[in-house]
Amino acid sequence: MRTCAAVAALACLLPASAWGSSPLRQRLSAALAGYHGAGTGAIAVDLTTGKAVFAHNAGASLLPASNEKLALTYAALVVLGPTFRMRTELLGEGHLRDGVVWEGDLVLRGYGDPTLDRNGLLELAGDLRESGIRRVTGGLIADESYFDARRGGPGWKSYFVPGESSPLSALSIGGADALATAKTMREALRASGVRVQGTTRRARAGGWPLAVRYSPHADDLLERLAAEHRERERVLVVSSDTTVLGTAGILVAKQSSQTFLRDLELPEHHDDVPGGLASKLDPETAARLERLRRGE
Repeated sequence: MRTCAAVAALACLLPASAWGSSPLRQRLSAALAGYHGAGTGAIAVDLTTGKAVFAHNAGASLLPASNEKLALTYAALVVLGPTFRMRTELLGEGHLRDGVVWEGDLVLRGYGDPTLDRNGLLELAGDLRESGIRRVTGGLIADESYFDARRGGPGWKSYFVPGESSPLSALSIGGADALATAKTMREALRASGVRVQGTTRRARAGGWPLAVRYSPHADDLLERLAAEHRERERVLVVSSDTTVLGTAGILVAKQSSQTFLRDLELPEHHDDVPGGLASKLDPETAARLERLRRGE
């Protein structure tokens, strides 16, 4: 179900020129052959007209699972752009004395960078030391106020955070909350030769920018997101004119949208390994799914 739903979702992101004279509705229907039951839903929408060109159980209430990443990926690329980068800031509330002492607090402010880790905190700490600061008379403040106070999604079970997901916080590394992340920042500062005299606490704060760390570009982040925890699954990510095939975060191939549509018409293939789902599908459907997985 997951693979076939992705086919329809991806097709809806193709440019209007891709609809052309080819019978796209029939192609998508053929791609879903063997998956037309009540447990499968798909819809393809022409973004230039807003009209649905294909629908199967479009109004059914189904769990989207990892297909939800497709809509998120497309929205992020359109709104933020492929070169967008998230930042994490180390700010200072106070003033510099004698070029080496910061009189006041340090503020670690996050903006939701999912790639932030201990090495990123060490990078911030190293930049602060290179600026000349060796001692901070105040404390270290964890500021996660860029996001709201919700740390889980609607309907999530209590163990989903941090068991299944990192908290939905603007400041988090490795699933830790903002306060624990700031404590790791404090260790990074100490390791870099910067001593913080005060306590570590969580609050909304401001200050002067002292150091900043940027994430990779959005297109790189979204490729990682699409392939995250997919093991041997293949995930298709579609922009307006290209199809990107990724697995385990590795870029495998790029195809034009015309190639994507062409590949919905697949030659016959017989699976030599009996058993499992493949043995329950007709050869043509099994071949179609295998080719979609492989991106050939």
